[in-house]
Amino acid sequence: KSNLPTVEGAFGSEPTINFPLKKGMSSPTPSDSAAAEAASPSAAAPEPSDTASAALAGASTSPSPSSTASVSPFLTAPTKLQAEVLSAGSGAAVKTGNVVVVNYKGVKWGETDAFDDSFTRGQTAAMTLSSSALLSGWVRGLNGKKLGSRVLLVIPPTDGGYGLEGNSSGSISGTDTIVFVIDLIAQYPYAQQAQTDAAPQPAMSELAAPSIDADGNQSSIKVTGALGKEPTISIPNGLTAPKQVTTTILAKGTGEAVAEGDDVLVQFKAVDWDGKAAGDTWTGVNLNGIKGLQAESITASDASDSTKITPFSQLIGVPIGSRVLIELPGDSDAYAAIAAVVDIVAKVPQASTSPSASAAVSAEATATASATATTKAKKTASASSTK
Repeated sequence: KSNLPTVEGAFGSEPTINFPLKKGMSSPTPSDSAAAEAASPSAAAPEPSDTASAALAGASTSPSPSSTASVSPFLTAPTKLQAEVLSAGSGAAVKTGNVVVVNYKGVKWGETDAFDDSFTRGQTAAMTLSSSALLSGWVRGLNGKKLGSRVLLVIPPTDGGYGLEGNSSGSISGTDTIVFVIDLIAQYPYAQQAQTDAAPQPAMSELAAPSIDADGNQSSIKVTGALGKEPTISIPNGLTAPKQVTTTILAKGTGEAVAEGDDVLVQFKAVDWDGKAAGDTWTGVNLNGIKGLQAESITASDASDSTKITPFSQLIGVPIGSRVLIELPGDSDAYAAIAAVVDIVAKVPQASTSPSASAAVSAEATATASATATTKAKKTASASSTK
């Protein structure tokens, strides 16, 4: 389509995005931009209203001499969401609600510098394809596209973008049309679970039926529930809260060990020491209603920095496919202690330069909930959010 950007680069490589030019115009170069800024103070700091008017009108009006340098040489951006398959993959169709693994680059219409780029970070991103987690332009534009595909999305602010208010950080305004090139690498069903045949450890039976003292008090946390199903966590009244982080493997999976820097897909349920829900992927409680697999970046715990002590930082060294109980101390002035049962489902796969390889990774991930199968693809870096 003549009014859409063209994209250079194959699946798996850093894309170059070229915007369509108005008749008789040429793309600005860095030296042109520098000269224009030096010649015109208004070009260096245009009024927002001028910029918006130029974008909306396509610079069809005659600018004043002082604003000539700020006239965009590019065609006006589309006003409706555009989704174009640049190269088609042969994998399964991406489905709304599933977790998708992607590489992507995002730029504003008419600009060359990316505001977000997983290619240059060397990181894939795993995210739930849901409007609760992503821009609706991503959800509508990617739903049904096949894995192994490279897709171009052009997202106007009022049709799948951030709206007239822009994003929360202010880096994208209410008049900015944003453009993404996205490689679809893999997907996981949102309800996929860890290994149901993980090897039960002694703690699993011990915590399923804690001992009772002479006064009838339960001696520990009680954890019940079949592997692959939502667990139940019971914290008895009067049980002393943990003073330090403890990690207990309830069932041991057969996948490779989680390492610092990995991104993993997990199911989890957490309650605080008062018995209140602190997050539950099975129901979406305290997770903005998002149910199912969640992507978590694994960073090492730092006892001197409470912000780095999370249930997921305790997974280092634990095999994929495992179910783990993690107890975290609280802060009397801020939050209660927490008990969390975490199922480690899979590692996020690395980016692939081959569409057919990407489709194979996804087919394997979708076909089975076995962690042994889903960990054949190795991960290179951590995920990124686009929202």
